[in-house]
Amino acid sequence: MELNDFLDEFKAWDSLSERQRSFFWGDDYLPLPKLHAERISTLSGIRAVEFIRLALYNVPTYSIAASCDFKHKDHVLLHDVCNDKNKIAEVRDWLYKKGIPFSNRVYLLYDDLVVSTDWKILVTYWDALAWSVGFEMIALDSTKSWICCFHHEEVITFMSF
Repeated sequence: MELNDFLDEFKAWDSLSERQRSFFWGDDYLPLPKLHAERISTLSGIRAVEFIRLALYNVPTYSIAASCDFKHKDHVLLHDVCNDKNKIAEVRDWLYKKGIPFSNRVYLLYDDLVVSTDWKILVTYWDALAWSVGFEMIALDSTKSWICCFHHEEVITFMSF
């Protein structure tokens, strides 16, 4: 089974109820522009858990099947960032400088929810997507060559090979 096998099961942003959209925190951004909303879909429940298990397979730190560790690690602290537009923009710039193409499809992994979007949407709305995390939200793409972890401890860690 591959990640692409799940894609037909994702629900588009426009078909989600208000409760199902609760992972997106921040009324300042709502309603989302149509072009942005079209780039967000979700998978929830047991299928999300199965997707997460498959997505993290062979990923260093998250899988015992991983054969090596990430070589590059960088982090940014989020102390005093909440509600400070300048600091939110600084974190946005930090994410942008990671060099991931804006059109790159990424998966945001929560406890029992997966959000499929692109890197541009994550960079643009990182604060709305990350403030509601329980323990952490993990962002990665299908290459698994990098991972970006948004921790509840107010730190974002980016790791790559």
